[in-house]
Amino acid sequence: MFSRFAVIGTLALALVAGSLAPATAATTTVTYTGRVTAAGKALPKPVHVRWYEPATGLNASTLTRADGTYSLLVPGRVSQWVLVANPYEAERSYYDNYQDLRTFAPQYVGADGATDHAWEGLELRPAPTEDATVDIDLVPAGTVVGTVTGGGEGTEVFLERADGGRTFVDGKRVRDGSYVFRFLIPGRYRILVHRGGTWTPVHTTTVTVLGGDEIPVRTDLRAGGTVTGRLLRSGRPVAGVEVTLAGTYFARRLTSDAQGRYRADDVPPGTYRISESGDENGWTSGSGLLKVTSNATTTRDLTLVREGRLTVDAGGQDVALADADGTWRRWLFSDHSLTLPPGQYLVWTKAKSGWSRTAVTIRSGKLTQTGKLRADHPFVTVRGKITGGGASTTSRPKTVRVCDLMCDVPPTGFTPAPVSVAADGTFVATSVIPGAVSVTASQKGWQPVTKKTVTGGSSTRVDVRLTTQGGALRVKLVTPNGVPLTGWVSLTSDTVTESFWLENGSIDTWDGRIAPGTYRITSDRILGSRGAATPFWLDVPGTFTVRPGERLDLGTVRTVLQR
Repeated sequence: MFSRFAVIGTLALALVAGSLAPATAATTTVTYTGRVTAAGKALPKPVHVRWYEPATGLNASTLTRADGTYSLLVPGRVSQWVLVANPYEAERSYYDNYQDLRTFAPQYVGADGATDHAWEGLELRPAPTEDATVDIDLVPAGTVVGTVTGGGEGTEVFLERADGGRTFVDGKRVRDGSYVFRFLIPGRYRILVHRGGTWTPVHTTTVTVLGGDEIPVRTDLRAGGTVTGRLLRSGRPVAGVEVTLAGTYFARRLTSDAQGRYRADDVPPGTYRISESGDENGWTSGSGLLKVTSNATTTRDLTLVREGRLTVDAGGQDVALADADGTWRRWLFSDHSLTLPPGQYLVWTKAKSGWSRTAVTIRSGKLTQTGKLRADHPFVTVRGKITGGGASTTSRPKTVRVCDLMCDVPPTGFTPAPVSVAADGTFVATSVIPGAVSVTASQKGWQPVTKKTVTGGSSTRVDVRLTTQGGALRVKLVTPNGVPLTGWVSLTSDTVTESFWLENGSIDTWDGRIAPGTYRITSDRILGSRGAATPFWLDVPGTFTVRPGERLDLGTVRTVLQR
């Protein structure tokens, strides 16, 4: 039966039509027979045998009989195809809800009977012209049996390809110092060990998994340390307050108990910052650096201070909170109420009518109200001219973005009002808060340019020139056996990473789409059967350089199978 990529009715019609005309290779259906074994022995249960045409995705399959034999009809119109036995998917077959053997690897058969665990590594079979017998022997999957010492509670282990790509194997929690990865396609893998609370591995090792073998992997981690202390206010313990312990690759949140004490065990050796969590819980504390060493306890008490409360009444205006030196902190709602550590702050507002800046002092345990905020200060004007680039057209206009304190902030800001650019490149932005501003000029096909300045008086001029034109790229990527590559690929340079979805293996960008630079292309495509943890990957050899204004045509590039 056919997959979702094929139309069964269409095939039936083609076969009927074929019976009315002289037989040819394209209209003949041949029968492939044979026996499937498992490591030279009888199968423990039936498995699927499938023909598969990679370029189109067309395929059909049958189940082996109880004795392992099979009979599979293959249309003569199929070309550049493979046989595969035990092609298990993620859980069960698309067709009949029947799961193949996970204890054995999928086995693909290409031209001249060559076999592999992924079709990408084989020379594909030509169009079938006569019945044939092909016996297939399955290779056992492998197993990794690991032990971790010194990891502590919450340690997890993850499995990757040797190049760091995904295998879609779920991570394992280390229990009683051990873990197991089963049903692995023979090949090389990376094992990554994460302590609890870490988001980068503390240990990485590469192993070669052999069919039918259990590969032992022992990981000895440096023993962690313990961090403890108390949260105190006026010398008295405070219960139920969260504390954050954070390092470069580690973070853990703790809560003080009835005695005000917090404790973190199994902390990887290193330097950390400890502080009250920073949530709006009414408390604040200083933060401190501490060093954690193996098998040792580090104690650090924190003195808590009651935060003050700020209420804002801005009547629907845009509102931002900044430190006393003007450093942006966060956006606020126009009727916001929040707690803040004691100190000096600035509250900014912006509306169509103008802007305002109000200094506030937050005192411990006290309420501070801004009163009714009115954005009644006049804006300043930023004007200038965009030069360079190409001719401004309807499809490629020149644009400008003028940002003041209320939009040019991380991680995102309010979208500034659009600024029109005249045919001669001039622009005028009239709703700008005085102070630091950035002006970004853009045009499709050219690299954007940003200038930063500080406004002076009621009007400031900023001219921006577009100087660097982007390039274009055309390339067709194919597998080692010539099938157009599918899926996402990444173009990566020292400064840029972009993803492209391949259509028939091709990338064909518009002029100026690619920033100038030297790139590599990488693919994270799953090879072989989708449900198998196939440890192979495709490598696009070499690098290429896109120059300003250039349309680079790399032609057809054949990828290389790596193991």
